[in-house]
Amino acid sequence: MMKCLTMKNSLFLLMAASLAVISAHATNYYVDPASGNMTNSGTSGSPWSTLEAVFTSGKTFSSGDVIYLRDGYHGVPTVAGNNGGDVTIQAQSGHSPELAKITFNNASKWIVSGLSISRDHGSSSGELVVVNSNSSYITMDSCDVAFTFSISGWTTSNMLNNLGEAVKIRGSNTTFTNNYVLNSAFGIVVTETSSNSTISYNVVEGIREDGMRILGNYCIVEYNTIMDFYGVDSAHDDGIQSWAVNGTVYGVEL
Repeated sequence: MMKCLTMKNSLFLLMAASLAVISAHATNYYVDPASGNMTNSGTSGSPWSTLEAVFTSGKTFSSGDVIYLRDGYHGVPTVAGNNGGDVTIQAQSGHSPELAKITFNNASKWIVSGLSISRDHGSSSGELVVVNSNSSYITMDSCDVAFTFSISGWTTSNMLNNLGEAVKIRGSNTTFTNNYVLNSAFGIVVTETSSNSTISYNVVEGIREDGMRILGNYCIVEYNTIMDFYGVDSAHDDGIQSWAVNGTVYGVEL
């Protein structure tokens, strides 16, 4: 029994030491569209400019790093980089950063939270959130995603031409949770390449086609609210739809 306790204590100390090493090397960075510049150091007093510019410039990050975004428009960033541990992109407390689109390409172990993503903020094409199939272990939490936040004055033609797929998840082990998806044709689409993903605690509201499409194996879909469909065409609108693209879809839990 004593030997077992000694082994457990040794394991605990090893884990604690590992976490201490990660913490010691973690860095906080700041991004401010109003006052930032990419020639700056990225500190709170000398921030970078936009999230799009951060990735365009080829900045790289280490496990435990946090990128804080301040008020303003951050463009259409493509997040890239395969991290050994999670790197976080989040709104700085009291700030509401805005994007027109976010894409994850050749990326893994990123956590993104507190962003507003909409074409109301700027020009973009295609989906508003894209996790490509060469990406994995992406988490999006507590973000607003909308083609537009208000359809006041819109016609049927406006809806048919301007509401598309809001969220397209192709990468495996993606977690999409606590988000608000508003005014889209398809709210959340999980493709056949996105296995072992979790879609939870989201609200999908204002839908022209399907609320969700879940086509990947072993996905968990739980505690979501799907509501308010726009009946503007002859399509059959589904809350959650799934079908086998290649053979059979296995292990989806609703």
